[in-house]
Amino acid sequence: MTYLELCHALCREAGIPSETLGEVTGNVGELDRVCHWIQQAWDELRMHREDWQWPRGLAKNDDTPPGFPERFHMAIVYLALQKYAAYEAAPEVYAYALDRYNYYLTRIEEYQFYPLRFAGALA
Repeated sequence: MTYLELCHALCREAGIPSETLGEVTGNVGELDRVCHWIQQAWDELRMHREDWQWPRGLAKNDDTPPGFPERFHMAIVYLALQKYAAYEAAPEVYAYALDRYNYYLTRIEEYQFYPLRFAGALA
């Protein structure tokens, strides 16, 4: 997903209207916070471990998390959803977002540190 698509995914998860979200810059109010939370979540996720080497942040609409497999992009959204839940004082949303984030974080760690290896042919 692109930066803009990640922002729209956060809006969907949080129930935030996003019809006017066409850019990741120049927004005000809640949509500005959405874009900021996605950026912040990506920064925090890529720095979660020192040995993760995903470079740079997100800045433009079509930026994608570089080197980060798309199947894990929802981890960014769920970490950002935790920020939304804290802002809105919504503990049930926070608990849901934390659970989903931890699910993805486990998969990311498995991908990074325990890659599948196939044995050679038998006999």
